[in-house]
Amino acid sequence: MGAFQIQEPVPELCYPHALAVLQPWLDAGTAASSVLTMIERHLDASLLGEIKVPGAFFDFTRYRPHVRLSEDSQQTKVPNTFINYARWTDGDDFVFLHLMEPHMLSEAYTSSVLEVLQQLGVRRYLLIGSMYDSVPHTRPLVVTGVMEGIMRQELRKAGVEDSNYEGPTTITMQISQVAATLGIEVATILVHLPQYMQLDHDRAGKLRLLEVLYSLYGFDIDLTVARAEAERQYAQVSMAMAREPYLKKIVERLEAYYEARNSGQDSEQIELSPEIEEYLNDINDSFNWD
Repeated sequence: MGAFQIQEPVPELCYPHALAVLQPWLDAGTAASSVLTMIERHLDASLLGEIKVPGAFFDFTRYRPHVRLSEDSQQTKVPNTFINYARWTDGDDFVFLHLMEPHMLSEAYTSSVLEVLQQLGVRRYLLIGSMYDSVPHTRPLVVTGVMEGIMRQELRKAGVEDSNYEGPTTITMQISQVAATLGIEVATILVHLPQYMQLDHDRAGKLRLLEVLYSLYGFDIDLTVARAEAERQYAQVSMAMAREPYLKKIVERLEAYYEARNSGQDSEQIELSPEIEEYLNDINDSFNWD
């Protein structure tokens, strides 16, 4: 299918829903990819296919291959886009897309993904992600989304707010735009993570996305452990910041901004000092988005 090499025989899926993540652009703190992996394991997902020639789309000086030792020999793992699938006895089946931002032939890349969605009869495409933002870790994490129709109603019930973002985006958003014209329900949801924290694995971000998907599908997943891990991780952050007056000041200002926004006040009146703005911008610039 397109640029994908699909495992034979191609499974016959029942009105599948596609859950997608985009690495690394929309996977801050690995929150989105961790959620997808957790659901795949829960549903015992299997490999459906992957890009046959990944070098046609990706620059491997930016997405670095990794070498691993296996039985006294070195094995090189090449970064790639791959797709898994799972059958779900409690509802429609699932397709899981682990997307990567293409560096070349972007239109061919997005067209190949769309061809897979069409061939499999996907009726819903939901891109989940995580991003850094000027939000405090001491308040419930905000989830925003671009959503329409039935998906908008369902996601609003799950606490997802409408996104008002304008600016640079990923070429893979074309997948959602074209899919909508093909009669596929589409939505994108992003959890906003504290910009001043650089956690390799943000447990609270993972939990918040899991809660949204749980509200949508009612997965039989016990969130007790995930909730405890999230609370413990952020509690440790709070303890560390209590010893840093400058960071504590940043959190206090972000809390004021957060409260003003949620109370309907003009959050633009809550100004951050130039020093804090510069600090947050320096952190943002330090991330490698390639």
